[in-house]
Amino acid sequence: MAYPSGVGIVMNPTVPVSLAIEGGTCAGKMIIVQGVINPRANMFTINLSSGMPHEGSPDIPLHFNVRFTENCVVRNSLIGGNWGPEERNGNMPFKRGQAFEVIILVEQGMYKIAVNGKHFTEYHHRLQKELAHVVTINGEARLNFIKFQGGQGGGIPGAVPGCFPHGAPTLPGFKFQPPAGAAYPSPFPVTRLLLLYNPPVPFISQIPGGIRPGKMIYISGVPFSTASRFSINIQKGSFENNDVGLHFDVRLNFHDSHAVVVRNHRQKGCWGNEERHQSYFPFTPNSQFDIIILVEKQGFKIAVNNQHFTEFTHRILPLKALDTLEVSGDLRLTMVRFQ
Repeated sequence: MAYPSGVGIVMNPTVPVSLAIEGGTCAGKMIIVQGVINPRANMFTINLSSGMPHEGSPDIPLHFNVRFTENCVVRNSLIGGNWGPEERNGNMPFKRGQAFEVIILVEQGMYKIAVNGKHFTEYHHRLQKELAHVVTINGEARLNFIKFQGGQGGGIPGAVPGCFPHGAPTLPGFKFQPPAGAAYPSPFPVTRLLLLYNPPVPFISQIPGGIRPGKMIYISGVPFSTASRFSINIQKGSFENNDVGLHFDVRLNFHDSHAVVVRNHRQKGCWGNEERHQSYFPFTPNSQFDIIILVEKQGFKIAVNNQHFTEFTHRILPLKALDTLEVSGDLRLTMVRFQ
């Protein structure tokens, strides 16, 4: 079973990773990197380079080097085998053991870089922006995805190379917060928060746009070392005994249930028939998991750690009645994202 991943997206790549930048790095291109920093990380790096690392010594127009040992993020360029002057100004927006998102926006004169939804820095081009053909990521982090968006070939219908068709594209969960004097494309419309890092548990949120075919919900977290169970509900509202279209109940060690995921629904206060069949159990205490819930016309398709896990046929219709996500139980959430 295939999960749609959008245009120009690579899910769960193994670090180190090098990828050709889809469509090149014309103005308007966005490179989005999302992942989790290792708890004992010393550094990790994002390079935009002129070639693959094994192809001799490619130039690096942008070297974005997160150094926990120095509590800073170094930006630089490698030109003809020689490093230029480092840029180190700015705070340290990364934390060991926590989720992150880096967005690099290519503009005519510079890269604009946001971290976790906030403007972080600008880096003026020292080489022609079009020379960057490859993104390479290495270091002590686990990646959820690398995505290429905007610019030529970047998946925005009607886009003209080097410009946005109707202002800047909408990017779920991200909104630049420009410093004084910064000239960002306008607008970056965000009507609801679609991306949350390290939210508290229990977690309850409206589902932006509601449940409909094509909707995807990403949930990442870590079960506690003594976890008994945790649950994910897609439901109607947040009141007691509400209707639940999907109850995804992970039972690591709950009463007589061990290493099983129970799926069910609740309507008018009554639970339906449980579904327990599974070919494997993908959850482990103290280990990060990534769940993707894909809504289709007939039912929910669920992947865990980038592998298909199960399907659950819709029992509550119409789907638009379901408008809320709830996550509760013995876990720490690192990220929730709606797409």
